Parts: sequence; C-alpha cells; structure tokens
Amino acid sequence: MKAIEILEEVIRQGYLPDCGTMNYDGTVTLRDWFGAVSHKGEIQHGKYFYLYADDYADVMSKMPAADVMVETEEAGNVWLWKVEG
Repeated sequence: MKAIEILEEVIRQGYLPDCGTMNYDGTVTLRDWFGAVSHKGEIQHGKYFYLYADDYADVMSKMPAADVMVETEEAGNVWLWKVEG
C-alpha cells in the first residue's frame, strides 16, 4: 500500500487513531513490538503502518485488507500494512 493512501485515509477520518509506523528487520519479533500471542499473514522486512483496533474497518473503513493481523494478550488486535515507496 502506498504511504499517500494511508495518509489520505487518516486525514479523511479527521483524527489520528492509535497507529504508527515501524521498520521490521527481523531483529525484533512481533511479540517484542506488540506483545503478540499469534498472528495471521506473512511479515517481511520493510516499513509497515500499524493500527490498534478490534476491526480496522470500524476505524478506517477505506483501508484494503491488512497484510498481517497480530493478536495480543492485552491490547487487542494490531493490523499491519506494508508501505510501498
């Protein structure tokens, strides 16, 4: 997903949800980043946009399907989209 598409969706919502970016290089695990107990999807090296939400469509309805969904023990779900250029 292009970075500009993510920014457009955040702007369209009119607020910044509990989200951010991360550079995944494999040295820090999803458990270390988010307290993951499980995940669905394949994470590869690169930059990701992440969003904490039970269901990302409730918060940012125009986002395409996430590349990775991380289930955490205490913080609910975290959705990740790989950022292209």
